[in-house]
Amino acid sequence: MRNNNIDALRLLLAVLVIFSHSYALGLGSEAREPLALATRGQLTLGNLAVDWFFVLSGFLIAQSWERLGAWRPFMLKRIKRIYPGFVVAAALCSWLVVPVASRDYSTYTLAHLVDFLAKVPRLLLPSYRSAFVHNAYPGAVDGSLWSIPYEFWCYVGVALMGGVGLLRHRGWVALLFALAIPIHMVFAITRAHPGGGFLGVVLGYPPLWAMMLPLYLAGVVYYQFRAWLRPRPSAALVAGAGLVVAARIPHAMVVALPTLGTYLLFCLAFSKRIRLYGFAKHGDFSYGVYLYAFPIQQLIVEWAGGSMGPWSLFLCALSPALLVGAASWFLVERRFVRPTGRVRVAAVSGAELLTARSRTSS
Repeated sequence: MRNNNIDALRLLLAVLVIFSHSYALGLGSEAREPLALATRGQLTLGNLAVDWFFVLSGFLIAQSWERLGAWRPFMLKRIKRIYPGFVVAAALCSWLVVPVASRDYSTYTLAHLVDFLAKVPRLLLPSYRSAFVHNAYPGAVDGSLWSIPYEFWCYVGVALMGGVGLLRHRGWVALLFALAIPIHMVFAITRAHPGGGFLGVVLGYPPLWAMMLPLYLAGVVYYQFRAWLRPRPSAALVAGAGLVVAARIPHAMVVALPTLGTYLLFCLAFSKRIRLYGFAKHGDFSYGVYLYAFPIQQLIVEWAGGSMGPWSLFLCALSPALLVGAASWFLVERRFVRPTGRVRVAAVSGAELLTARSRTSS
């Protein structure tokens, strides 16, 4: 299991986000986005990409906790991975993109600096209403950053579960996963929008938590039960067929994506036929691409007059996003993480598998 396609998948998912945003930012609507049409508005390719990012992260972060097993080295590793790239991206958005986009130089004031220093430690970007005023999404400088604080709080959640020993009991984690799905269903059906009060300000918007938590837990659960959930082509076909059916049933993706979608994702990740092993041997550019693609697209749309065809926007934005993502890796991110060349996933030995099965049978 040291040979896998996870690095390649993460970059592909970042590219899918660019493609999906090309409809929203270029046309002002995702109604004509291919997956939105196919799923009757349940899902876009951008939604799917972020959802699968969270699934992969849950899988890899559960492995990281199992390997490190202590709060301090675990959180230090997570902080080094997420904060440097984010801080630099936020600074460039604030002091380069916004002035270029709006000719608004108030971002250079002391008040703005204080606001920046207050929000960035919480992985938030200050608001800029003066930016991109003629675009379909005025004021949106980097809409992709919304997911970053949720990702980080998931790191904290894994550390808490590991610290109290919950991750050693797979049944309890599976139960949490099973309970998270109907909670998301309730939010999806009722369209409830509770603000969350103070906790909502600190931890995030409750409906978004209802949507993202089942996906992250799906990755954790898959890692814990990986010995029983080995990828099989026949099962992958069944999972894919189930997703196609769910795409036509209102709200069915709430259940299908964390379950069937997670299995299909890891079938791709550990496929024996698709061999994109060592894809990131020169660097992991996916995080940088994700951080910078949105402002690059907004700048292109502004220069085009405020609207643009989605395919034209995608093709114009893809190369700059990849180049800036690579620059983010080489100039910022790799200084804080040790490049491994590929994601290494711990294999399950035969002895471990036999022990686990004996525990289950007893």
